[in-house]
Amino acid sequence: MDSVFLGAAERQTVRIDFPSKIQINGREEPILCGVQSGAPPPMFISDLLGWVKRFASEEGPTLVREGGRRGVIVIQPTAKRLQRLLLGAAQAPAQHIGFSRPGVRRSLVELASQLGQVERLSSELSPKTS
Repeated sequence: MDSVFLGAAERQTVRIDFPSKIQINGREEPILCGVQSGAPPPMFISDLLGWVKRFASEEGPTLVREGGRRGVIVIQPTAKRLQRLLLGAAQAPAQHIGFSRPGVRRSLVELASQLGQVERLSSELSPKTS
């Protein structure tokens, strides 16, 4: 983002107006699971990226370290929510020219993909229901 003049100061002021639906694997789905209509409230880029950073570097590891298997299961909903918000950010209308750049959008999608892997791997530890 810095390379397209969307530095730290701009990330604190550029708002993401999330769409109510996002494209996932060619299908249109509500941005948040369990919510049939409506979009999440707008968020500044720095807030979303800060949440992802805290989750990846502090909250998630602490839950796993202290909760073991249950901690891994507990991180699943947050990983999924962050994944979908990042996909929504990548598909949201650009409020800043730098935010519309393909490299920025690809980076958001890649980060969402990594959180999707966290969600998928944590779901493998969830009890199976028949």
